[in-house]
Amino acid sequence: MRLFIAEKASLAKAIIEAHPGKIKSRDRLSVTMDNGDTVCWSAGHILTMRTPDMIDAEYKRWRVAPLPIIPREWPKLPDQEKKDLLANIGRLLKEAESVVHAGDADREGQLLVDEILQYFKFKGEVKRLLITDLNASAIRAAINEMRPNLDYKNLSSSAEARHRADWIFGFNLTRLFTCTTERGRGEIISVGRVQTPTLALVVNRDLLIENFISKPFYDVKARSVIKNGEFIASWKPKEDQEGLDEEGRVVDRGAVSKLEKKLAGKVGRVSNFEKKSSLAQPPLPHSLPTLQSEAAKKYDISPADTLKITQRLYELKYTTYPRSDCQYLPESLYENRARVLGVIKKSNPEYEDYNFDAELKSAAWNTGKIEEHFAIVPTGEMPRNLSEEERIIFDLIARRYAAQFLPPQEFAVVSIEYDIEEEFFKATSRQCTKEGWHLLYGKEKDGEEDEREPETRIPDAVTGEPVGIRELMIAERKTTPPKRFTESTLLDAMNHIHLYVEDPEVKKILKETSGIGTAATQAKIIETLQQRQFIVKDKKALISTPKGRKLIAEIDDMLRKPDMTALWEAALRDIQMGERDLDSFIGEISDTVKKMTEQRKKTAKEYIPASPQREEPQGTQCPVCHGNRMLLRIGRDKKNKFWACSDCGLILSNERGKPQKTAVCPICGHLSVRIKGTRGYFWLCRNQKCKKTFEDNRGKLVVPK
Repeated sequence: MRLFIAEKASLAKAIIEAHPGKIKSRDRLSVTMDNGDTVCWSAGHILTMRTPDMIDAEYKRWRVAPLPIIPREWPKLPDQEKKDLLANIGRLLKEAESVVHAGDADREGQLLVDEILQYFKFKGEVKRLLITDLNASAIRAAINEMRPNLDYKNLSSSAEARHRADWIFGFNLTRLFTCTTERGRGEIISVGRVQTPTLALVVNRDLLIENFISKPFYDVKARSVIKNGEFIASWKPKEDQEGLDEEGRVVDRGAVSKLEKKLAGKVGRVSNFEKKSSLAQPPLPHSLPTLQSEAAKKYDISPADTLKITQRLYELKYTTYPRSDCQYLPESLYENRARVLGVIKKSNPEYEDYNFDAELKSAAWNTGKIEEHFAIVPTGEMPRNLSEEERIIFDLIARRYAAQFLPPQEFAVVSIEYDIEEEFFKATSRQCTKEGWHLLYGKEKDGEEDEREPETRIPDAVTGEPVGIRELMIAERKTTPPKRFTESTLLDAMNHIHLYVEDPEVKKILKETSGIGTAATQAKIIETLQQRQFIVKDKKALISTPKGRKLIAEIDDMLRKPDMTALWEAALRDIQMGERDLDSFIGEISDTVKKMTEQRKKTAKEYIPASPQREEPQGTQCPVCHGNRMLLRIGRDKKNKFWACSDCGLILSNERGKPQKTAVCPICGHLSVRIKGTRGYFWLCRNQKCKKTFEDNRGKLVVPK
């Protein structure tokens, strides 16, 4: 028997629909086809790491003395909420001759099936099925292109390395700073390797704004005259010019007065004149970070919501795999362009106005630029019954794809430079002569462009001809503070973290590698900072709270800076590429945490917890985001109890001290909950577009035949 293990029920459903055979039999947790293939599914990670109190009873009480806690072994334990799924997979593996690994096409998807196979010590053949498009034809093609699962062992090692490193870092440093910081009763000082430096970005920006002192500076332009007319040129001071600040701005009015006297009545010569055309190629198709950034900037849709919507579009088979940090496309997808363009035109009447050229092939089509995933693009399936936000996200994806089939935007660029009394002036004019792909975006208002000064037109000139200055135009301006972060700009900062790094060697490394967090986790980090009330959102601006500032003030400088965690991401990529091994990386992380712990022990006072502490994260595992932060709450009336996830906000009713039971909807793959009605228990899908009900059999959802 060949066993397909899918990451979740929705992926299993797509595999079953794409299978060339017919369904022979099915039960609640698996489906068997008429050729003997069986498809079952997990629900994210159904194996979890031990918490410190599971390793040793000594660690149940939070104290500084036993820190750091570095596990010698890393066994995985079954998630009690999903033990039926694990038991079902284990039963099927005993009968399986071979396995098809159908985890999501990323490092987490690779690990979550690999760890199941390792847990049950499966020794048979394993093939890897990489699905990035849930349409039946794409899945069948992926099945024909399966490779040995061993080819992806480094991808799994990278995910495991991240899990272990986050465990060592998070548990130890959260305990360390909680126990050595004066705080309120029960308050936990939560430290995370990505969360904390991301928070520091916001705190530092806010402090810079609040402590900013505006200073005057002078902008000097010259109304310049040549044979064929006038133009406005900007003065370019020399590096050793007196009266400049550290950013090269003129801050001394006296220096400007000297310049006026020096140039009065003088004549210079044109040192360079150039006319050329330039092309602006269309923007590449969207990756998840660029899509999240554009959605937040234009429509104020949060990065977390953008990911959820894009995941939904993927599951509906309208777009390709969402958790991608790549903006390039495999050349094999080029042959599908006519179908995709046809669907895009039908999806929005606006696109009928454009003459897309299906023979164009932009730089986006480059298989060599793809490591794991390719860009997010429409699949060629016609979207139907989309919500307003789903329609917006689909259109952002479709518009970037459609832009690849319009010509470049063309500009006429004219530049002139001249010297007068050894002072240098320059003017540049850039006029659009052909809109090309920009027509797709030309109707949108760009606030940054609106703030630009109108460009000067430059008459023709020849090198060496005389130039006179009719007047110096001196404008006094004032320096302005940077803008507060928004979800869009904070996401950009996380992906271009080298801009916020001071160490030149680290900056160089990070410029060539990656930012902090991954495409799949960055939105969650920003959302978590808001849920834990470290930052708040005011209109579009993200502003740090006193709680967030206190955390950043308390922790070590190494934890505030993005250098360390960004280098971690680079190291994880090296593990993924087979250029580094897991054990050496974990050894380095352990040594770093040991040094930080010993230093803190020497300099900080220990505060005994006012009440018994639990781990952070704590509580029952959430069935949606899979974090261990589903906690029992008490309503405002002080009587009703309910369960709420501190990470994703999911709310479930309380049933005898436990969250109400949940399952995966067999129709749409979303969350279903068990409800007690007048005639007994039944199950209801909480997806507003599905709302299907199912029978209950002793606490289990009955899948309809």
